Amino acid sequence: MNNIRVIVVDDSFLMRRIISDMLNEADGITVVAAAKDGNELLYLLGKEKIDVITLDVEMPGMNGIEVLKVLKERKINTPVIVLSGLSKDSTELTLGSLEEGAFDFIPKPSGE
Repeated sequence: MNNIRVIVVDDSFLMRRIISDMLNEADGITVVAAAKDGNELLYLLGKEKIDVITLDVEMPGMNGIEVLKVLKERKINTPVIVLSGLSKDSTELTLGSLEEGAFDFIPKPSGE
C-alpha cells in the first residue's frame, strides 16, 4: 500500500508541528512538506507529489479561501481538508472554503 502524501499549511509553526506529528503517527500517511502560507504551498506543489493538503483557513496574506480559488484557477485538484478554529470568523471562512471546493473540514487540535 502506498503512503498518502500530505502537505500541512498553517501560519503557526507550532500547529504545523502538531498536525505533522499527528499525521505521521497514522499508518499509511506521510507528511512530505509543511508551508507557512499559501504562497509557500503553491511553490511546494511544483516540487512535491501531494495526495492531500491540510489548509489553515485563517492566515495572514492569502487566507484559505484565496488559496482554494488559486488552486481552482490552476486546475489543481488535490483534495483539501480545511483546519479551522472555533471562532465566528473561522466558521464563516470554513463555510466559504467548502463552497470554494474544500473536501472537508476538521477542528484544529486543541489542548483538550
